[in-house]
Amino acid sequence: MTPLEKIKSIKLPFADLKGVTFTEASLERVVAKMLVRPDLCTANNHVHGGALMAFADSVGAAANIVNLPPDAKGTTTLESKTNFISGAKE
Repeated sequence: MTPLEKIKSIKLPFADLKGVTFTEASLERVVAKMLVRPDLCTANNHVHGGALMAFADSVGAAANIVNLPPDAKGTTTLESKTNFISGAKE
């Protein structure tokens, strides 16, 4: 099973809710996309920072999943921090 097939075979409900689609995966790199929808935005049609952080967390989790040893039980986020310079319009 390829790393991309492994990611796609695992149920990731929160990534699904956000509309995250994994397009490429290897042990060194995971690529995904997330369509920015109105329900992922602030009142001023800017992408919500939490949506971007949740997207980054989902991609990081997928990268961990493909690198776990076969007997591992799962992953967790130890720490995550981002500084935003400006809002991004939808």
